[in-house]
Amino acid sequence: MSFTSTSDAAPIARQTRQIIKQATAGMTGKTRGPDPHVRRDSYDVDDSRAQVWRKIEDGTKKGGLAFADALLKTAEEFDVVHKQKGSRGPLQANGIRVLTAIVRKALDFKTGRSEPELLTIMKWTGLSKPAVVGALKRLREHGFLDWVRRSVRVGAKGQAGPQRKQTSNAYFFSFARMRDRHKGVWMRFRDLLARKKANAAAKAAPPPDSPPPPPESSATPLGMALASLYSRIESASS
Repeated sequence: MSFTSTSDAAPIARQTRQIIKQATAGMTGKTRGPDPHVRRDSYDVDDSRAQVWRKIEDGTKKGGLAFADALLKTAEEFDVVHKQKGSRGPLQANGIRVLTAIVRKALDFKTGRSEPELLTIMKWTGLSKPAVVGALKRLREHGFLDWVRRSVRVGAKGQAGPQRKQTSNAYFFSFARMRDRHKGVWMRFRDLLARKKANAAAKAAPPPDSPPPPPESSATPLGMALASLYSRIESASS
């Protein structure tokens, strides 16, 4: 008598489920299409739970650049200050590199939209997939970045069952974890942001009006001539 091992049972069970699904689809006149794996907690791109973007500051390039500069400066300081002797910082160089790529190359200040593919981030940073994934996790853990996993519907009409595939994450900035875990870092970020916005506003302000020229001194030839003319006009009118 032969027995089926536990390792053999799983593939057989999957094959059995596939045969049943195919048979059911055949009876209903439908063909089963691709059904790729979709990660947990993924929402359709049109789902309200995936609509996480908000404009950055006032939505202008000036406000957006102030936000990006302050955030990156805060991240760099945080990584240095919290670095333990003999070890790397909590974000590490790869975390700073990934955050820089996202805020500099994949962030629409007007809408807050940011949805780069993982392969795109790898290309921008020159990092491997595990390195990018690890950097993103660290950025999220310390509140510098957050995201929502998303999926899209695929397959043609008439195919059995919903077919979906994973698509790029929707990245956004809520700073909830930063406020909860690192309140001092959050306050430092807000202070830097306020300063950078003030500096940008000062640079953009029009120059002050030129002060009026000093009055002509009566000791100069022109001053004496004007004084003489004024004196004659006063004498003629008296």
